[in-house]
Amino acid sequence: MKHVSGGYYIIDPCPRPEGMDETLVPPIILSLSEYFCKFHPDTVFVTYNVSVAGKRRYARQLGLPETDYAAIEKWVEDRFAEGLFTYSQVFMTLATARDFCARFLTHVPEPLLVGIGLPEELVQYFLTYEGTLVKPDKERYGFEKLLLNGIEVEKTGATLLGYELLAFEYGAFITYLFNGQEREYDEHFDFKLNEHGLIPSLEEAMRYAKYSNDESEEYFWLPWAIFSYSR
Repeated sequence: MKHVSGGYYIIDPCPRPEGMDETLVPPIILSLSEYFCKFHPDTVFVTYNVSVAGKRRYARQLGLPETDYAAIEKWVEDRFAEGLFTYSQVFMTLATARDFCARFLTHVPEPLLVGIGLPEELVQYFLTYEGTLVKPDKERYGFEKLLLNGIEVEKTGATLLGYELLAFEYGAFITYLFNGQEREYDEHFDFKLNEHGLIPSLEEAMRYAKYSNDESEEYFWLPWAIFSYSR
């Protein structure tokens, strides 16, 4: 199956947030929602008018000298200019993400390098729902451009971790776990997550997505495959 790339991300898995059903969700989860997991580089480098103090703090968190914040800042600015890194914290190629890891994350082993892919037959649904096809190119998010180009997520050396139901709002992904849908799924299906807090198969993810999309029109949920890579 072809999974069309939605970009590459560097993410810290996070403890299960309060309010999630601990009988259904594992203690540590991986999510493409920035409401739960921390992404790299930190948002201080993709947000305007952030103080230098915040950037120095981030450098310290990475085990780097405080003054290295300037090198991170320049790297981000240069990759933005080249179209290889875009809002919000999306690496357009695997090589670009690996370059950031090699330069700045050598002292922090926790972050995972992942890529996401949407099953090819679902891409048109996403593009139509989000109005991507009628947006001016300058208003399209980076991963929308990847979907438009039909570029397949890198499979060489990749490990499929599972699927996450994601909706899109204001330039960022929202996970179905955000509003406790795991409890609804458990009531209606044989709902189980794997050790990463992800849905094990596309068939299951499609079933849950259909249920949620039929129940409510607030969000449009689609199953995204999440692949991990060596850094």
